Amino acid sequence: MVSDATPIGVTGAYVFDPELGVYTIYMSVARRDSVFVKLMVESYEGIGITRSLDPFYEGGPGDCEARGLMVLLAVADAVEAVGLLIEELVAECGLRLVEPSAEDIALFRTNLLGELDFSGA
Repeated sequence: MVSDATPIGVTGAYVFDPELGVYTIYMSVARRDSVFVKLMVESYEGIGITRSLDPFYEGGPGDCEARGLMVLLAVADAVEAVGLLIEELVAECGLRLVEPSAEDIALFRTNLLGELDFSGA
């Protein structure tokens, strides 16, 4: 079970997932900037990794302002550095932190881990 959201750094939802052992940070990113965001995160060795969840989280095909939903996974030791990087990305490309819905979390966990039972039963 995912714990309550804990705000750290920039306003938004940094959710610790005890089963994965990482913070999951859900972000709305302009599709044109998604590769830039991914490369910025990966350029800082060990700060975190990103996963794309929904390429049309806001908008649709043909919409030049469409935004995708990405998840950044960060270990607890890197959360402060991630917060600083996110502040830069908010200013640079309009990245927005989003509160994940139960469906967003389920989609992420299924994409990452496959069809597993997370109920603990």
